[in-house]
Amino acid sequence: MLKDVETRLAIQDLHGRYTDAFYRKSEEDYRACWATDGEWIAFGRCTKGRETIVEFWRILMRDRHNILHSPVASIIDVEGDRARGRIYVSESVRATDGKPRIVMGIYHDDYKVEDGRWRFARRWWNLTYLGPPDFSGRYWDVAPMGPPPAFEGWDKPNRPTLEEVAAYVQTL
Repeated sequence: MLKDVETRLAIQDLHGRYTDAFYRKSEEDYRACWATDGEWIAFGRCTKGRETIVEFWRILMRDRHNILHSPVASIIDVEGDRARGRIYVSESVRATDGKPRIVMGIYHDDYKVEDGRWRFARRWWNLTYLGPPDFSGRYWDVAPMGPPPAFEGWDKPNRPTLEEVAAYVQTL
């Protein structure tokens, strides 16, 4: 029981380090959150490997001054040296065009220990809202999930694609 509590705290710390790396746009600290063989399924693509994930993240961060990436609720199940989570996220974004944006979504996570630290082994991002802070923006469907933190969609198409999001952002 105590080991599970320690693991949950370590994974919450991982989420805190991820949030901090996002806000500071620190590639080094963002990189440290991922397992070497990590997978990030987001915006219609599956990016594999820590360095490739950081390259994709760099592209996503280009038009953003700051992002306050806030995990607002998390459900974490621990199974020895692996764990699985469902994380509800809200992001406050200040884009380079000066416009504020809100992003909301759900991460489905697998975690593992690598080099003595918990890291993201796999993340599946379900974008559910993008737009102005008055919530007049675009909403996307929530992927079928099942009871927490189970997730059946690892191999299902991930929407919206990066191109769909980029086209929508041009209309804001």
